[in-house]
Amino acid sequence: MAENTLRWRFEIEYGGKHIGWVSSYLIDENYDWIDEQDVRESQKVYRTVGIDIVDPSIRSKGLGTNALRGFIQYYVDRGCKEICTETWSGNIRMIRVAEKLGFRECNRVADECEVRGKQYDGLTFRMGFKQKVANMETRNAIWNVDFIPVEESEASILGLLRQKAWAATYRGVYPDEMIDQFDYAWHRERDLLRIRSSEYQNYLIQLHGKNVGYLVLKNEPVLLLQSLYLLPEAQKKGIGRQSFAFIRQYCAERGIQSFRCHCQPDNKNAMGFYEKMGGVIVDRDEGNEERWQDSAVFAFQTIG
Repeated sequence: MAENTLRWRFEIEYGGKHIGWVSSYLIDENYDWIDEQDVRESQKVYRTVGIDIVDPSIRSKGLGTNALRGFIQYYVDRGCKEICTETWSGNIRMIRVAEKLGFRECNRVADECEVRGKQYDGLTFRMGFKQKVANMETRNAIWNVDFIPVEESEASILGLLRQKAWAATYRGVYPDEMIDQFDYAWHRERDLLRIRSSEYQNYLIQLHGKNVGYLVLKNEPVLLLQSLYLLPEAQKKGIGRQSFAFIRQYCAERGIQSFRCHCQPDNKNAMGFYEKMGGVIVDRDEGNEERWQDSAVFAFQTIG
């Protein structure tokens, strides 16, 4: 094979054993398959990637995600500006992998396929690199985020991250004394209680091993996203989207079909972000004596 020829498939080996493959094909501007030989000059086409892990016993170990990440990088390094992947609406595992890698749904065909007697939508996801390729830091941010359960010894870290996030995001929303006279000891004790409680799941958000935020989930009749904070330097890099992909994967693994979160209405950036993540406002608590206590309740669907 010539050095400048793009490969369309790689085999995956793990522990000395062949376990599957990654492959690609082209789709046109209508998201229909097209043979490479039929592509007209200047026609818009998308490189579309997929993966097959043939042994179910080694799934859910991150092997597929890492293999697909490497395959995408192969095409990015060779000039691909936009990459797609396709699946069906019942394939929750693949949807979460796509979201984790930074793909966004761009096309849906209702009842396109039938699986075990049930109709499912056909989904196409697209990842654009027009800006990301030019910004290595941004591109890496999408692919090097980890969500680490918080241990008791790390309780004070949450308070430090919270104060920095409040100072950057909530100045003018929260009273200045809440930010400038932040009670680290009180917040540490409250966070310790949450870490020790089975009602809460606390995760540090790390970028390249550095703490850049955290999220807290509360187990209620409807799962609650209690907190999601990112430091200023970690915002607008796709980390918020990855956080939502992580939450949706958490829900999918437990059969949770929806979750909710509260947002202060004056935080316009957060309100807009939750709407982009598919949130729908289902309740409001406004007109409080202290305006910073007002909230909008967003509901998110995770399955279907």
